[in-house]
This record gives sequence, C-alpha cells and structure tokens, in this order.
Amino acid sequence: MTADGALGSASGRTTVSAGATLAFSGGVNYATPEPVTIAGAGLDGAGALSNLSGANVFAGPVTLGATPSIGSVSGSLKLTGILSGAAAWTKVGAGTVTLAATNTATGQVTVGAGALLVDGVSRVPVSIGDGAALGGTSARWERWAPPDRPE
Repeated sequence: MTADGALGSASGRTTVSAGATLAFSGGVNYATPEPVTIAGAGLDGAGALSNLSGANVFAGPVTLGATPSIGSVSGSLKLTGILSGAAAWTKVGAGTVTLAATNTATGQVTVGAGALLVDGVSRVPVSIGDGAALGGTSARWERWAPPDRPE
C-alpha cells in the first residue's frame, strides 16, 4: 500500500485471507477508515497486515479473524483504528507496531519479535518472546506470565 484510499472508500470492507498480506511501505498516512479483517500469518510469515518499510499509519478498524499476525518487517506501523475480535494474535517482524486506539480485541497477544507499543488501551493477556519488547505511553495489559517466567 503506497497511497491513502488505495483500498477504496470507508464504506467498503477488505478481507485479507490466510496466506495473503496487506502491506504498507514508504511513509503512507492511510487516513481512510476502511474496515479490514485479517486472518493467518501472511505471505512468508510477515503478517496478514504488515509494514515493509518506513513509518506508516493505518486508520481503519481491524477485525481479527483466524490466527492472525500483524507484522513490521522494518520501520513502524501505527494502527489508529480499533482492533477487535476474539482471536489470539501474534506480532511478528523486527520492526514496531503501535496500537493507538481503545481496542476491544479479547484474544491473547504474543509479541514474537520486534516491539509492540500501546498508546491506547488493550486489556488482554500478553506473552513476550525473547528479544521482543512491549511498551508505549498508555500500556494497560492484564498481567500474565508464561510458565517458564513466573511473575
């Protein structure tokens, strides 16, 4: 995705099926709030919603389908729309993903690589992999410790 509105209008809906990736690159501020539903790990495991390069912003609400991943290969992807759905999801890639809304998603989050920043609100269990990071200005998460890392 290299331009605002490339998916169509806010009244439309885009579905990213398992094995596909909706990717951003080049510093796009995608202000059109088009709803997107994502599922699966994306092309080559880069995430069903992914940042390839640059600092990109996506304003559409994102609904989590079956076993989704959100990634950032490099650079950063800021999601300003609401993240919703009950599926557990994974943050993948060495870059940064920022959640900037009051999210309603309820599934567990696994930060497998890179950084997940919360500048909004997310109240879900979270697991952080070795070398990954969780942070942000308003990080509000339930406490959860993996079995090998007691609280």
